[in-house]
Amino acid sequence: MLKNEPLFLPKGSVRAILVLILTGFICACVWYQIPVSESIIILWAGCVGWYFGGRLNEIKKENGDS
Repeated sequence: MLKNEPLFLPKGSVRAILVLILTGFICACVWYQIPVSESIIILWAGCVGWYFGGRLNEIKKENGDS
């Protein structure tokens, strides 16, 4: 069943793990008042958009929307 998925995890898990790691990194930097470069913020925002965009596509496919 999950043999075709990356790391044998359910679909979307790799995206979720990536977003959670980056979000944790950003939160830790804010907590410890470490400056975060603009490129890292842009990377994080892109990954969050990628995650939620992928979820939206999955929802549309389940509902039969175009």
